[in-house]
Amino acid sequence: MNGQIVEGLKLVGSLDIATNITGDIRTTGMAGNITLGNQTTTAYSGSYTITPNSETQTLNTTDKIMLSNIQINGIPYEEAPNDYGNTVYIG
Repeated sequence: MNGQIVEGLKLVGSLDIATNITGDIRTTGMAGNITLGNQTTTAYSGSYTITPNSETQTLNTTDKIMLSNIQINGIPYEEAPNDYGNTVYIG
């Protein structure tokens, strides 16, 4: 397969991979079922940004195709001056 897929256009139908496909595939906005060989999976549709907190957080990415990297924000941190120095709040 040669050529390019232009951003903003919609690809409908199926792609038969009888030979190798080379190049870049940009997955911005991809959604729905994706079939690779005999395996069908879906694109991850949850949040790609997470901020740590005191509770366990799970991003349900098992068997999903990721469209970009996940960003993990820094742990919230704040200092407040007081009569004895500073009080630090973490989380």
